[in-house]
Amino acid sequence: MDFIDEYLDGYRYFGHWSSNKKRGNQYKVRSKKEVIEYLEEHNGRDNCGISISTFVHGMPKLLYLPFDFDSDDIQKAFEDAYKLYKFFSESDYNCMLNSSGGKGFHVLVETVPKTYGKKQLRNIQMFFKKTLGLTTSDEHIMSDMRRLIRIPGTYHVKGTMCYTIFQNVGHKQFDISEYSSPDEHEYTPEDFKRYESKNGRIYHDYPCVELHIKDPEPRQIIRFAWVVEQLKDEVSEEDMLDFAQEYWIDYNPDYCLYQIRHIESGNYVHPTCETLQDMGFCIGEECPHYKPWKGIRNV
Repeated sequence: MDFIDEYLDGYRYFGHWSSNKKRGNQYKVRSKKEVIEYLEEHNGRDNCGISISTFVHGMPKLLYLPFDFDSDDIQKAFEDAYKLYKFFSESDYNCMLNSSGGKGFHVLVETVPKTYGKKQLRNIQMFFKKTLGLTTSDEHIMSDMRRLIRIPGTYHVKGTMCYTIFQNVGHKQFDISEYSSPDEHEYTPEDFKRYESKNGRIYHDYPCVELHIKDPEPRQIIRFAWVVEQLKDEVSEEDMLDFAQEYWIDYNPDYCLYQIRHIESGNYVHPTCETLQDMGFCIGEECPHYKPWKGIRNV
């Protein structure tokens, strides 16, 4: 179970970021060799991570089901992480328990590589959190198939080395579909989780928004679009604020909460792909919904 060795003839994302997130970038990588080259350049200077999914023809295929454990009581965080790791290892699944290099731990469970729905992913993560009583399991990373996770052997710039504490080489990969069904408003993975909004419009996922929302100071339309998506997915205000606090250097809890509630009360609609494309946020062929721009509009 080599964490940076699986790509399924697609690509993953290597990312590096500074402690204040003012410096950083993401790059497509298609081999372990490419990852090592980036690590040689950035490890020790920045935090380094790699996506938990590989992207085949633009579609994310989840490789590892992630769980993040954080607490001021580091012993409690470890106990929760080990409880989950022990469950999967004793069930003969490929899995690992890593120190994050800071004050937390990661448990990664190798999955049957598929495109899973957001709610499908969150449901299974919440199931284990509640069933095993994992009070230190961090909910704000849940449902994110494009998540970057720290690479064992790299340094946390505010802590120590991220390293693997336990690893189980089992005979099974975890198939989320056997335990968590897609949301009733989501299509099959082949149609990639399109869903219906409260006002009857049809939406799909927006990889461009998911990418740019993690910028230190996202543009206002990206923040707006992200909140609309979160509200449609019934994400709590607390989880949205936790996310904003983690990524945005201009985070203001009162102003963020005001904007969330204002958008919710107005039942606003999501910006179209054309609008996002015109404003320069489109990520092109990396998006499964990409359609080439057809020229300058009349003004």
